[in-house]
Amino acid sequence: MSAPFPTARELPVDFFPTATLHLDPLGVPIVQGERATSILAGTPNAVPGRGLTLVIRDPIYINHYFHFLEIFIGLFAFHQEYLRRIPAERMIFGAQNWNNARQNKVQERLIRAIYGGVDLFGIEPFRYGMPRFQNVLVIDRNLAITGINKFLEPLLPQARRWMPEFRRRVYAATGATERVVPSETRQLRCAYLQRRPPRTLSKLGEQRLLALLQQRFDVVTEIDFGSFSWRDQVLQAAQTDVVVGVHGNGLSNLLWLPRDAAVVEIFPPDFHAFDYQVMAELVGLSYFGIEGKRQGYVYVEGSREGAAYGEQNQPVEHLPERALEFALETIIGRVRARGAPPGVK
Repeated sequence: MSAPFPTARELPVDFFPTATLHLDPLGVPIVQGERATSILAGTPNAVPGRGLTLVIRDPIYINHYFHFLEIFIGLFAFHQEYLRRIPAERMIFGAQNWNNARQNKVQERLIRAIYGGVDLFGIEPFRYGMPRFQNVLVIDRNLAITGINKFLEPLLPQARRWMPEFRRRVYAATGATERVVPSETRQLRCAYLQRRPPRTLSKLGEQRLLALLQQRFDVVTEIDFGSFSWRDQVLQAAQTDVVVGVHGNGLSNLLWLPRDAAVVEIFPPDFHAFDYQVMAELVGLSYFGIEGKRQGYVYVEGSREGAAYGEQNQPVEHLPERALEFALETIIGRVRARGAPPGVK
């Protein structure tokens, strides 16, 4: 029995049983061929005995940790949902600057954690013309249709289903273990994520925030994830109960927090984005997003209030203390009530 196969009109992903690749003027791979139209025996018109060729089209954001994560999670979730009988054989980027040395080359390390020894290619397959491959899965940021300006929005059901397996592979590759402590003896650990200007708390605001955290948590650390290797970022996050930080790339590591952990994101004034709220929802974490002004708006997991807006690269001069105190007390109550979950399966 066959079922409709999701197409680019519904999801930002396409599957081609056979396809020819070439590069556009910017060096981004273009895939040409006849798209699969149905799922037959769990495999959409795939060529038997051939591995999967993964093609990523994201020339603007691919070397940014958060944006790479969202497109890579989408790719993995689609693969597992519809094509998991076909192992990944190669991944092709063309001339896209995909592996950012300034961010500790986390992209390659993450790919290896998820797909092991998959072959990674830039422009090499195109040196002698237009290569032809079978079982081609392409994911394209430009195809995403989203009301909240988040690439993963159309893939959220699949991403939620496959996030436990995604995390399991990351934990296994890094040797991380999820923090497991009986709730009655648990010392709550909070990490404040440091950032470089201009998107930072004022000095006074940072001092006040740290005082609020130290009054409520047994252990409070100040962390700059950008100074750690990717493996150490995962290890640190896996042993942390709560992270608090101004909107920024370090919050991407919330994906590796224990499953009863929580996130507090502080937004610059008159700015909001759904980046880390969506990621927190994928893992099932408690989330509070607090606008950094005296009467700022408060977002929680599952909320949707309009599209993204505002300018992010500005300082946070005012700390909304009442909203922050409420968020922290709520989080502490939730974490203690849940206790520690079982280890990652």
